[in-house]
Amino acid sequence: MSFQSETSLDEAFRQSLHLAFPPVLVRLLQALVNPTPSFPIIANFLRMDPMLTSRVLHIVNAPSYGFESKIADIERAAIAIGSNGLFRLVISLSMQQ
Repeated sequence: MSFQSETSLDEAFRQSLHLAFPPVLVRLLQALVNPTPSFPIIANFLRMDPMLTSRVLHIVNAPSYGFESKIADIERAAIAIGSNGLFRLVISLSMQQ
C-alpha cells in the first residue's frame, strides 16, 4: 500500500468516526490510538461521559480482571485496562448504546 493510499484511508477513518460517534468519544478514541497515550487526558475524556465511566469501572472491577482491591479512579482503571483494551471496550460499549 502506498503512502498516499494509507493517508487517504486514515482520513476516511477519521471522517467516519465523526459521523458515527459524538465529539467527546471521537477525541477519546483518538487519544487511545496515540502511539504514546496520556492516561490523564484519556481519564478526562472518560469523565465527560458519566455512563461510560461507570461502565468502565464496573467492568474493570469484574472478577475476570482479578484485582485484589476495588478500582474507583477512572485514570487507574484506564491504566489497568491499557489503551488497546480500553479502545476495544469503548467501541463495544458505544455500539451497544
